[in-house]
Amino acid sequence: MKIRGFRIELGEIEAALAEHPQVKDVAVVACEDASGGKSLVAYVVPGAGQSPTTDELRRTLKRKLPAYMLPSRFVFLHALPLMPNGKIDRNSLALSTPFKSKAGNTCMGARSPLEGQILQIWEELLEARPIGVQDDFFELGGNSLLAVRLMYRIEQACGKRLPLATLFAGATVEYLATALLNAGQERLRRPLVEVQAGGANPPFFFCHGGYGGGSYCRRLAQQLGKEQPFWAIAPNGLEGELIPTTIEGMAAERLGTLLDRRPNGPYLLGGYCNGGLVAFEMARQMGKMGLKVDLLVVVEASATNVRFRWLRRSLGLLGFLLGRDREAQFTWFVRFRDFFTVYSQLSEKGKLTQLLFVLNKIKAIGHRVVAPKMGQPGIESASGSSPQPGERLLACARAINRAMEGYVPEPYQGRIVLLRTDSMQSVAPCDPTAGWGRVAKEVEVLSMPGTHDACVTENLGILAEHLAACLRKASQPVTANGQQPDNAPPN
Repeated sequence: MKIRGFRIELGEIEAALAEHPQVKDVAVVACEDASGGKSLVAYVVPGAGQSPTTDELRRTLKRKLPAYMLPSRFVFLHALPLMPNGKIDRNSLALSTPFKSKAGNTCMGARSPLEGQILQIWEELLEARPIGVQDDFFELGGNSLLAVRLMYRIEQACGKRLPLATLFAGATVEYLATALLNAGQERLRRPLVEVQAGGANPPFFFCHGGYGGGSYCRRLAQQLGKEQPFWAIAPNGLEGELIPTTIEGMAAERLGTLLDRRPNGPYLLGGYCNGGLVAFEMARQMGKMGLKVDLLVVVEASATNVRFRWLRRSLGLLGFLLGRDREAQFTWFVRFRDFFTVYSQLSEKGKLTQLLFVLNKIKAIGHRVVAPKMGQPGIESASGSSPQPGERLLACARAINRAMEGYVPEPYQGRIVLLRTDSMQSVAPCDPTAGWGRVAKEVEVLSMPGTHDACVTENLGILAEHLAACLRKASQPVTANGQQPDNAPPN
C-alpha cells in the first residue's frame, strides 16, 4: 500500500519486529490518522514474562528499515484477535484492549508548564498518549499537514509564532519549548534553518520547494552523512509574510538571507520543484554579483518557458508603451504562451485543425469582452482574522504557481546538474535537459526512477546518493588546466 507517497510492505515490518527476542506475535495495520491520511500502527504480543518498550522496538526497526516504514504507534496486547480460520482478524485489532502504554517506561514527561501545554497539543493532533518531551514528531506519525496545524495551534495557545521550518531542526516538544522561549531572536524568524550541523564539508543550501512540505529534508540530510552540513531554505509566504510575485523576487529575498549567514563561499546550492527554480535564480544573481557557485543542482524543475523569451520581452515592451502594469503583462504572457504551445502541437493534425482552434479562441475572447466582469476571489479567514493553516498554504501555493507560470530563465554562465525522472517527459518530450540546455553553459543530466513526488518520498535514498556524489565531486581539487583529477568519484 501507499502511505504519504511511500510504498509500504506491511509484512516486511512485521518480519522485522518478529525478530526481536521479546516479541511473540505482531501485526501491523494502516489506520486513519487525525489528518485524514494513513499511519502505521504495530500491535505487539510480548513473550511470556517479557516487557519490551516502544523505544526498544523503534530502535530495532531503525537498524533494519527506512524511517518512513516505522510505525507511529505501538499497542501491546495479551493476544492477537483471530478469525475462525485461524488468521489474524485485522478489523478487530483496534477494538482489542491494550495492557500497556505505548511509550513503555522510558517516556519523559513535561518538566515545565510550557512543555505540558505543547504535549497536550501533540497528543490531540497525533491521537496518541502519553508522549515524551524527547519523542520525535515525525516518528510518531506527524506529516507536513499536521506540522502546519501544530504550529498554528501553538501560536493560538502561546501567542508566539514559530516558523514551520523549526521542526526540521528539532521535532521534539523539548526543542519547540526552547524555541518558543527564544522566539524573539532574529535567527528563529529566518527562512534558513540548519537541519544538520557539524562536519568539515562546506554547507549545502537546499530550497526544499513544495508548499510547506519540507519535512523530508531531515531524512535527506541524514542520508548525506554526518560530515555534510545541510541548510534548508523554505518557500516564501509560509509564515504569512508578503510573497514576491516573481521567481526573481523570491530568489533575491532568499539570497539576502543566505549571504547574511554565509558572506564568503564556497557556495553549494540545490532545490526541488519550485525550489529548483529559486535556487537557479539565486545562482544566476550571484553570478552577476561576481560570486562563484561551485555546485547547482536542480531537481525536477524545467526551464521550458525559455523558448518564449522573445514573447516575454515583446509583451514587456508593449506593456511599457501602453502603460500596463506587470500583472497585465503576466496575463498576456501566459495566454499567448499557451496559445502558441497548443497551436504548435496541432501542426501534425493539419491546417484545418489549427484554423478551427484559432477561430474558437477568437470566439472565446469575444465572450469575455461582452460578459460582465466578476470580482476576483480572495482568501480570507471565515472569522476575518488571520488565515487558518490550510488557507495560508493555499494562498502560498497559488502565489508560487503563478510565479512559476511567468518565469522565463535568463542565461547563466555556470554549470547545472539536473536530476529528473521520466515524468518530466511530458513537460519536455524532446529535450533531456528540460530547457536548461538553452540557459546554462553546461548541463549534466542524471536520471531517477519513479515520479515527481517519489523523488522525496520512496526514492529519497536515490536522490541522496546522487546529491552525495555531486557534493563529493564539487569538493575535489581542480588541477592547473581546470580539470578535476582522474580519481574524482564518478556520478
